[in-house]
Amino acid sequence: MKPTISKPFKSNDRTFDKVYNAFDKRDYFNSQGLAKVQIGNFERALQKNDKGAQQVLDLFKGDEKKAKDYITQVVSDRNKERAFNNYKALKSAVDSIQKGKPNVGAVDYVKRIIHNSSQKYSIALYSTLRNKKFTKWKDVHNDIDSLIGESVNEVSDSEIKKIIKKKEKGGPYTVVVQKGNMSKHISHAKDVGDSVDKAIKVYHQFKKKHRNGVQIIDGYGRTVFFESVNEASEVNEMAMGYDSMTGLFYVKGVPFTRERVKEVLQFFMKSKAKSAVNQFEYTPSLIVKDKVGRHEVTIDPKNLKTLVDFYKKNSAKLASDKDF
Repeated sequence: MKPTISKPFKSNDRTFDKVYNAFDKRDYFNSQGLAKVQIGNFERALQKNDKGAQQVLDLFKGDEKKAKDYITQVVSDRNKERAFNNYKALKSAVDSIQKGKPNVGAVDYVKRIIHNSSQKYSIALYSTLRNKKFTKWKDVHNDIDSLIGESVNEVSDSEIKKIIKKKEKGGPYTVVVQKGNMSKHISHAKDVGDSVDKAIKVYHQFKKKHRNGVQIIDGYGRTVFFESVNEASEVNEMAMGYDSMTGLFYVKGVPFTRERVKEVLQFFMKSKAKSAVNQFEYTPSLIVKDKVGRHEVTIDPKNLKTLVDFYKKNSAKLASDKDF
């Protein structure tokens, strides 16, 4: 199939265009560097009488300069289109957080892509979407937490009391903080006697300090009230697969960019330990911790195969660190 001239990409979103264009003028997305690489490939292909390269040149009636300008445009458009898709995912997440009803994964996603103050582009997008000026990642995280906190207050004490009365079998009540969606580890607990009102008061005190995993338990060990702020919005700990909106590949809740997959592969390539006797065989594994999303996964042979299989077929689809 002969190549055709593609139309320049247009987002039709003024908010995105304003921020993206300001950063693109400084070549923040390395469009110029990527274009130089593609133009170099094009020149070498022409020297080798490559049919595809010649067809591109023929589109511009042999004008090599126009052909190279077109290549530059295509590279720039692809960068912008990918950035726009990422922007739409960010906008959707931020909008849902602002409404007090975060989409699944929204809080985790925004905090993940803005986790240090050098990510000026992502911070600028967030600032524009929030109509506030932010320059530090910690301020963004605090803003998100405050928005989530506002949504928690939507559940009144009277509503909490109704929920408890429907489930409980009687006091004394205990307010606890349970860490992790799947864990039974109790980090804090306080007995509050038979008073439901006191249980609710302590619940709010714990909620302000610990945010996640706070629950009220009745005298029979039954959880009678449990409302998690972030856990409902985080990626499921067992999440596995490619997220087309972000370009990230998840392994049990841990996101991988193109660079992260390469680092994992390099680790295993260098970790080929061999026993001096045939009786023993060593199988290396790697623990990957996501300090922002607070997830962790052990890359064992099974998970490694999942990563390798996906990377071989879809490496071009994977997002880069530079996208965030």
